[in-house]
Amino acid sequence: MIQTLRSLTWLDYYLFALLDPRRLAEAVVRAEPRPLPLGAAVMAAVAIGEIIALSFLSAQTEFFFVKLTYGWIFTFLVMALKVAVLSALFDFSCQIMGCEGRGVPILNVVMFSLSPRLFLLPLVMVFTVFGFAPGFFYVFFSLGFAVWSSLIIIQAISELHRIKFSRALMIFMMPIVAVGLALFFAMVLIGMLMVALVNG
Repeated sequence: MIQTLRSLTWLDYYLFALLDPRRLAEAVVRAEPRPLPLGAAVMAAVAIGEIIALSFLSAQTEFFFVKLTYGWIFTFLVMALKVAVLSALFDFSCQIMGCEGRGVPILNVVMFSLSPRLFLLPLVMVFTVFGFAPGFFYVFFSLGFAVWSSLIIIQAISELHRIKFSRALMIFMMPIVAVGLALFFAMVLIGMLMVALVNG
């Protein structure tokens, strides 16, 4: 482990995620060094960064330290669950489209795809210091990094399965659309039940 850290080969995962997602796909398949702990480190850093970034948008009380500890743990666990579910859905979509199942590499790719969100905290800090609409830029950069993360996943899927970008995009969109429709109909159903309860 110490030898791996000294070699700095583990930095390749982060650089590939930000600059060359196709090489990231090759690296997670090669799995040297092991990508899973490094991907978990990305999630942990993103979770604490988002909590601190949100804290800049409002006045803080003593509750801040609770958010920084228990809130970080809760955010990390929710993020890990979301990453696991999305990875499973992407892998299922790949199999529906006739590609072989590659669940573990896709899981690693999805974890490393969060790397752009590491820049959210320093960017929000800059706009907070200058007092220039930090709330707006928090949302703006969050959306931008979400698009960046999506592109990382799509390109990595394309490389993992040796398929065209357009087909990888379709694989990516299938679970996103399915989850969106499921949430929409769930909200409609809940709304109808609430109306029925009020009128009943």
